[in-house]
Amino acid sequence: MHGDLVGFVADGTAQRRWHMGTVRPLARLLEHELTARLDTTVKLRFDGDPLDMQARAATFKALVAGGVAVNEALTTAGLLTDD
Repeated sequence: MHGDLVGFVADGTAQRRWHMGTVRPLARLLEHELTARLDTTVKLRFDGDPLDMQARAATFKALVAGGVAVNEALTTAGLLTDD
């Protein structure tokens, strides 16, 4: 098991997928729930820059080359948040 964990940490792509596909969606749900219950705006922030910037840039480039609008490509690639 320890070897699997080390491999996961070393693999930036898997780490990014986990962050973007699990952590961020759950954070959005928590933001909405906490905002409603506490009657104040709650925002959860994560330092996303270390999460494989090269892969995000490559994704953005491919999306734009494929005809996707720049703002949509930025958001999809995780380079622009919907704040």
